[in-house]
Amino acid sequence: MLNNREIKILEELIKNGNICENDILEKNKINKRVFSYNLQNINVFLQNMKLKKVKKEGKTICFDNNQNFENVHSVIKSMRKFDREERIGILEFILFFKENINLKKISQELEVSKTTLKKDFRILKNILNRKKIKILYKNNFGYYLEYKDHENMEWMKIKKLEKILFQYEEEKKMYSEFIKKMYIFNNEKAEEKKISDFLYDINEKLKLNIGDEAYKILYSYLLVIKDEKIEKEKQSLLFIEKTEEFKIIENSLIKNGIAVLYKNSIIKFVDFLMGVTISSLNLENWLNQEILIRKIMKKFFQYANLSVNEDEVLYECLIYHLKPTIYRIKRGIHISNPVFRELIENGDPILKISEKVMKVIEKEIGISFPEDEIALLGYHFKASVERNSENAKKKIILVCGLGEGTSRLLEQKLKKDFNVEISAVIPYYKLEETLNSDIKADLILTTPKLKNIYKIPILKINPLLEEKDINKMMKYGISKRKNKILMSELLKIIEENNNNNKENLRIILNRRFRESIFDDIDPLSNKISHFINYSDIIISDRKMNWREGIEAVGKYMCMQGYVTKEYICEMLDIVEKFGSYIVVEEGIAIPHGNISKNVLKNGILLLICKQPVFLPNEKKVNIFIGFAIKEKENRQEIIKFLFDLITRKNLMKNLMKCKNTKEVYRYLEEI
Repeated sequence: MLNNREIKILEELIKNGNICENDILEKNKINKRVFSYNLQNINVFLQNMKLKKVKKEGKTICFDNNQNFENVHSVIKSMRKFDREERIGILEFILFFKENINLKKISQELEVSKTTLKKDFRILKNILNRKKIKILYKNNFGYYLEYKDHENMEWMKIKKLEKILFQYEEEKKMYSEFIKKMYIFNNEKAEEKKISDFLYDINEKLKLNIGDEAYKILYSYLLVIKDEKIEKEKQSLLFIEKTEEFKIIENSLIKNGIAVLYKNSIIKFVDFLMGVTISSLNLENWLNQEILIRKIMKKFFQYANLSVNEDEVLYECLIYHLKPTIYRIKRGIHISNPVFRELIENGDPILKISEKVMKVIEKEIGISFPEDEIALLGYHFKASVERNSENAKKKIILVCGLGEGTSRLLEQKLKKDFNVEISAVIPYYKLEETLNSDIKADLILTTPKLKNIYKIPILKINPLLEEKDINKMMKYGISKRKNKILMSELLKIIEENNNNNKENLRIILNRRFRESIFDDIDPLSNKISHFINYSDIIISDRKMNWREGIEAVGKYMCMQGYVTKEYICEMLDIVEKFGSYIVVEEGIAIPHGNISKNVLKNGILLLICKQPVFLPNEKKVNIFIGFAIKEKENRQEIIKFLFDLITRKNLMKNLMKCKNTKEVYRYLEEI
């Protein structure tokens, strides 16, 4: 009798034959000792089935997968039970799509005890709680979900359906069949034909060229919204009803016998369709969109002088608004909103920042953004400034006319009591030299009197910091630190987030008490080994053209087992089409392909070229960080890591100084 893990390992061996031992250990999250025990059980089973055994040769697990496995498949099917992960997935699916759940009934269907299922349910509660979704209970009804973010919930439903209908069709057949049977799929074949005919029809009439990925998402999205009761109109989407797309889609739904309850559901579908099918940059490829948005955010933080690297609220806003914005521009549709117009009429400084930021995207997708659309995006940028500026440190040059000891005492007092970053502590005769160096500052604090002949504001203060000095500093936006954190406040946050893991809790505490906590846990250094291995670092002295540079990255990624050779063609194709799109920082490029069958597993490869490589538009690159993403669920985590790494100060300069792989890896661990 095989357990679930052993069945999975055997199925993998039947499918692939020889497999690297480390891949099995990593995939199943087990050590060599446990795997050795599992392998013994698998071989006893194969011997009983009169089949050849599994052998271990070095680091490779060898198996002849050209045998007759007909009987094996039927025996495995009778043995197989859902593991914990699958049971949790089934519970989650029921709550998402059937509104309420009865644990007793489900435990009987899954053939597990109610106690086991309750443990699974507790884990699910914690998982959903982290996503701000609560599981509540009502007498005579059962368990049900409560959530505030309807759009996020809708997107989660789409992704779950897409997995069940397409991704799990082969790899988790029993699991997907159980859920399909449980979900409203009694007339699945008839419904599937209607939806396929509808998508084919609108693809032809609107000349959309819907690809496989877009088809799966649109198919799942239609299933999610077609029976929804969306009575409340969304003002920002009402223009869609007057578009040609709306009329064609409404007529096609009727023609193909797909009943959609509300007009607003059709509006939502048209809006979603616009999102996954427009733009010369092929924004239906989520990777391209996310990289573009990370670039926009990076430029925004730079131009707005915000000392932050991340704003997930802004990220979500841009993800949601970017595609409809491009659609309106391409179709010549003008928006008018009094809130956005107010920014224009008042000459809000955020508009100049927004214009500079959007120059980045204009080059990437060949679209010029009109004033109203820039104001709409400026509205989101302004909100980000308000969220982050209260936590932003002012950079200070401290000019002292006293001895070094007194200067250092004043520096320590400023650091301890005020939300400032001391860029330099200098005597007054070195001020000119300091201002002409790379040192950046928002304000000069000085104890001796100075002439105001510099572009940076100057504020004279007393070495002992009197009340009037503090008031003057506060007028310049220097806020006082909270020296003490209330125990009740700290305990409240810990209690509210007691289901979060350590890293999530660290982020929440850091965000709330940013200036009162010294965060000695560097998240990037902790993640380096998770994303980049020692063998993922290559240093090259060879002179290469851009094509040879990309091919070198792809070749090493193939050697690492991350991608197939076809992935290299995808990488080259993206550079040929979009050129500078992959350059995200001066001298640093991130070549990549799509999330496709050509990706074997997630991976990042760092190629440092001592000789510069010139892209088709003559942009010079010395650092290539190639990456491949197998599962869409990991794309945000990997791209966020890449941008955290790339935006580190002097990254390229320091990498170019490294003489060998060991020095590079040590540097990455230390930053």
